[in-house]
Amino acid sequence: MKYAIRPLICIIFLLAGCAEIRLNPLPAPPATVKLRVLVLPVTGSRAPERGPWRMTSAEFEEIAYRGSAEILEEVGFYEIIPPEDVQKATGGKEIDAWRWSRNEWQLARDVGRALHTDYLMIVMREFTGLLTARLILISTWTGKQYETVDHTVTGANYESGIVEAYRKQLREAHQKIFRQAKGDMLETAIRKGNLSAGKPGLPAREVARKDEKAAPAAIPKAAPEKKTAEAGHASGRMADPGRPEERQAALPGEAPGKKVGGPKADGTDSERQRLLVYDFQTTRELSTVALILSEALREEFSALGRFDLINRADANKALQELKLQKSGLGDDQQTLQIGKWLVANHTITGTLGIIGNTLILQSRMTELQTMKILTQGSIRASVGKEEDLLHALPGLVKKLYPQ
Repeated sequence: MKYAIRPLICIIFLLAGCAEIRLNPLPAPPATVKLRVLVLPVTGSRAPERGPWRMTSAEFEEIAYRGSAEILEEVGFYEIIPPEDVQKATGGKEIDAWRWSRNEWQLARDVGRALHTDYLMIVMREFTGLLTARLILISTWTGKQYETVDHTVTGANYESGIVEAYRKQLREAHQKIFRQAKGDMLETAIRKGNLSAGKPGLPAREVARKDEKAAPAAIPKAAPEKKTAEAGHASGRMADPGRPEERQAALPGEAPGKKVGGPKADGTDSERQRLLVYDFQTTRELSTVALILSEALREEFSALGRFDLINRADANKALQELKLQKSGLGDDQQTLQIGKWLVANHTITGTLGIIGNTLILQSRMTELQTMKILTQGSIRASVGKEEDLLHALPGLVKKLYPQ
């Protein structure tokens, strides 16, 4: 008799596991051209609390969420969904990993739609004999899925900084995901830009056809760079406008006045050059598109191995320190101040605009010490084929940095 009960118990648990979770859709948020992302930390193949990871599920969720949110906010074109919105949508229910991931993450995708997201960013840890870290990006627009897998730091390293090591690993995983998904992100950004311009449901190529009869929008013109008193500083730094005395901004471990980089007699660099790539200037509807292209260009220059890229977070810190406006990341009138504060050797600036049926990205490289424009280049793509701009970025890098 007891053997006959076992299948019945299994069926009961199976039916209970298949019970539907009723979701509570939230009201649509204010319109934005940013990419709305739901960060969802998940622990799969549950081990005892702390277990081989040496941290509880709650600790992991906190680290994974905060770490991912910090990384995404630095980039500038994401809007992060707060965890409390997930609780509202699911009625505060605790949901196991198997339920989230079943049927190609169907429940997670349903929650994403209830929260009006563009992407799900699933940060997952598993233990199946090996400690595995998995980062999965799912587009709620296209259904496309991108994934990167790595082994996590071992529990033995917990006391010597497992949290810092995991955050570093998480940052690398996010960079890998961006490289995979940037084309899909660009497509989503174009669609959202069209919607914000009052053209709901129209793909980019259809919008172009309707706009061709109208006067074309001019490409934003960058203000001409002028030599200033600060340009004469041999150190490439500037006076802090917020203080009466001149402040020399030195890098950690660097003596003030040290010149960074410089050519040898054979034409090679004696030290790696510090490069600051600014966000491209553009219209509001194309602002996220411009940010994606700016980030992709940073990746291209980083891959050369010839530059130390100054990240966007440090540029934002410079804005705060110098009491400049947020627009300083794309305003040529402030590039000199920010670049010298960050001890950059060169800057990349540019504009993204649309003329008729063509998107044009114009860019230039400037040497900060002399304020000389070294190189210029442009790439273009037809409206509706915006991803061609991504494919053309390596060619733009060669125009800006011929070797």
